[in-house]
Amino acid sequence: MQPYNYTIQRPDLANSFMSGLQPILALQQLEQSRLKNEGVQNYKTALQGALQGENKKEALNTLVSQYPEYADTTNSLLMGIKNQEYGKAAKNAYDEFEKGNIEPFEKLNRDYGEYAKKTKAMFANLNSNKQRTEKNNMSDLFYLLSNNKKDEAINRLNTMIKGTPEGGDTSKYQNLITAIEKDPELVRKTTLFKLSQIMNKDEFENFNKTFQINKDLKMMRNPEVKLSSGSEKLMNDLVVKANDQNTLASQYTNLANEFKDLEAVVGMGGTIAEAFKNVAGLEDRVTLARQNYDFVKMKAVIDALPPGPATDTDITELKKGFPDSTANIKTLTSFMRGMAKVNSYSSAQAEAKAEWIGQVGNLGRSKTYINIMGQKIPKGTTFSKFTKEYMKMPDVFKEYDKTEKVLNEEEVKASGITFE
Repeated sequence: MQPYNYTIQRPDLANSFMSGLQPILALQQLEQSRLKNEGVQNYKTALQGALQGENKKEALNTLVSQYPEYADTTNSLLMGIKNQEYGKAAKNAYDEFEKGNIEPFEKLNRDYGEYAKKTKAMFANLNSNKQRTEKNNMSDLFYLLSNNKKDEAINRLNTMIKGTPEGGDTSKYQNLITAIEKDPELVRKTTLFKLSQIMNKDEFENFNKTFQINKDLKMMRNPEVKLSSGSEKLMNDLVVKANDQNTLASQYTNLANEFKDLEAVVGMGGTIAEAFKNVAGLEDRVTLARQNYDFVKMKAVIDALPPGPATDTDITELKKGFPDSTANIKTLTSFMRGMAKVNSYSSAQAEAKAEWIGQVGNLGRSKTYINIMGQKIPKGTTFSKFTKEYMKMPDVFKEYDKTEKVLNEEEVKASGITFE
């Protein structure tokens, strides 16, 4: 039998209080839920009305202040509408750009400032694509006309006309077709001028040089002589070398002429530094001449380095053969003339080798009479004998740039041919 517990049990007042409070809290939560559901329903109704109205943006802006608790949702919808409007305006700007009209892009940037970065990137991309297309079209036209393919050039222009968006200007292509039918060679020359305007300096020089190389290779090849892969590669390398050396010769000649002009200012024994004292405003011209000289000097040094890694000592030793850019101007002028002659001769020699390979198939004896650099060479002549008897400095010395000369603006204007 268990003993009776006489301990007085204390009532749990806290639990009793909470138990009595729970129905009240439950009623409050129900009321809050009802009010919240009622608020949600009111917001939904207002939102539907805003989205169905004519001025959605204004109505949604009103909802932001009326229902701040749902501001994130409303602002998200506002951003969506703004994105749609921008997308539509951007599509219109794109279509107009294709027709040659950039005004919609300027308006797009003004009306949608918050999208400025996106607009700028899109315009830059379109402009880049347009320039690339224009370069390709003009390059194709130039090559076709250079190869006497007048009909194909006209067909190419007709393709450009068909590819122009409806409403776009095709008059420039029509004008070029008319001009080609009248004087294809003049159009070819003005096309080269156009390429010089739309390409950067290095890009155009490379284009013109590549064109000359291909032209040289075509002229040098004897269609009756089959070249081995090794001979063909050697011939290509020699033509590239001939053009490189010729470009260097042209640069040296231009520098010699520039120093000659400066010599007239400072006197035959003067230095470049003294030019600053004699003529005000000559600083930029002198600095440029000095920089150009240092550039061609360093290029010549680099080209003369033996294969493999070069040390500072190697470079210093090679530089010793060049006068310093601050030297006596007469010395610099004379040195530039000499370097021009050396590079011209080197260019002529590489060109002669390439022509010999193109005519004979290798650097062996000529099997028939051949024509090398405008000179008729007897059957049985070796290349070594040719260089000794027919290539004597300065007889073959050519101080000119082989790349095709570009028309100037006055000549293009006088031609009446336009690309706009």
